[in-house]
Amino acid sequence: MTTSATPRVARTAPAQPIRGSHPRPGASPSSRTNSRRSGERIEGLDGIRALAIVAVLVFHLNAAWLPGGYLGVDVFFVVSGFLITTLLVREHERTGRIAFREFWVRRARRLLPALFVTVMVSTLIARLVSGELLVHIGRQIVGALTFSTNWVEISAGSSYFEQTAPQLFMNFWSLAVEEQFYLLWPGLTLLLVTVAAARTRVAVALALAVGSALLMAVLVEPGADATRVYYGTDTHLMGLMIGAALAFAWASPALAKRLRPSGLGATGRWAVPGALLILLTGFRFLDETDAATFRGGILLASAASGVLVLAVLDRPAGRAPTVWQRLTGHPLAVWIGVRSYSIYLWHWPVILVVGRDNPSAPGTTSHLLTRAWCVLVTIALADLTHRFVETPFRRSGFRGVLRSVGAFLLSWSRRTRQVVAGGVLTATVALSIVVLTAPDQSETARMLEANEKAAAASAARTADPAGGGTQPTTAPPAKATRAAPRSRRRVPRVPRPSSPCRPARRSTATATR
Repeated sequence: MTTSATPRVARTAPAQPIRGSHPRPGASPSSRTNSRRSGERIEGLDGIRALAIVAVLVFHLNAAWLPGGYLGVDVFFVVSGFLITTLLVREHERTGRIAFREFWVRRARRLLPALFVTVMVSTLIARLVSGELLVHIGRQIVGALTFSTNWVEISAGSSYFEQTAPQLFMNFWSLAVEEQFYLLWPGLTLLLVTVAAARTRVAVALALAVGSALLMAVLVEPGADATRVYYGTDTHLMGLMIGAALAFAWASPALAKRLRPSGLGATGRWAVPGALLILLTGFRFLDETDAATFRGGILLASAASGVLVLAVLDRPAGRAPTVWQRLTGHPLAVWIGVRSYSIYLWHWPVILVVGRDNPSAPGTTSHLLTRAWCVLVTIALADLTHRFVETPFRRSGFRGVLRSVGAFLLSWSRRTRQVVAGGVLTATVALSIVVLTAPDQSETARMLEANEKAAAASAARTADPAGGGTQPTTAPPAKATRAAPRSRRRVPRVPRPSSPCRPARRSTATATR
């Protein structure tokens, strides 16, 4: 999800030709791949990203609309695992090494600027709407900016599934998992491409995927909160590893030939429809609280996503694009996929802020309108972020952007520069104050805690009357009295009495002494 689909070209990589390229007639897959220029995008992967982000967005707008839409995150994991491993393998083939520092700097340029803008703007706007949105915001910001949200929230005992106050940056847990993968995987990749054959690399990656899935299945407890196994990098690694295994296999001409759906006959023709059916069925029916989700459901969805990735890579010479390749290459799908990172960053804070500012009940027209507004605001913010934050930093780097901004500011008058500097300083101070004064508990949580304390105190007084409490006693039965005799005086009829008074029946109880 957070990976730019721009791997450099390797001489032996058997991937598909890029749109706009014109391979020589009769050229082999490898030679067609050689014709690609550095920086071009792998055609079709942005369309898969579009499918993933739409699923996640619909799920967060209203989980009842697409109960398994959260599986879109695992689709992102597969795509990221494939792209990152492809980048690393091709760099090693081209240079004989992997430049860790340059790799991590590229990841920082890709991820941090947009993340920082989202955190700063969302926090300030949330404070204007409701302080309830800022519970533990300091902890959330630290987790977001250090890509450790998953472990920070696990350590704090937070629950992804049961919350009295939804967290403003709850969706950043998946970014943390990916960034931790980016931190550790290059070293293991270098080891594998140095000492292991292609089959062994694939086997290691698949073993890690299966091991992570088994760990998730073992650690999850029916009826208990599953945040630990859902957030954990160790237990949610299967999608990234399936993508990595696919990259290792696709980098080997011999293995890639066996994996091509176009070369598998009837099996290959049904591979994409079958994988798409599995994934869409999971989107529609696999609820996040189902035991099946953690015991094979996420692994199956990740495997299906791997097949869909493989299907966009397989583009034999002289053969028209498949239906799946045309769908994933549609301009609208590409447009959404290119902006999927910014859409993911913005969508959850926007949903919370709009929902708090304009509450609505599911199933009402107001709810549909507010959800539509959430989508429009998210898309607008994501497009602005992509154009003016993501793209400049990715193309020019941190220093290049700073130089450009500095030159732009110097072209302004001194008064204007002072106003801009004052605005930046004011926003920084305001953000600091918001973080320092943010509540550590929501109003709902405080009410629940107060009720629990009151109930516990009442139970203690009842159980221990000698300790200062009073034991409730049963009042003696009241002395029975003879009911007054029914009056025989005729009551004038009143038109449509609202509550006629009927005298009590004569008591048959016997007085006791």
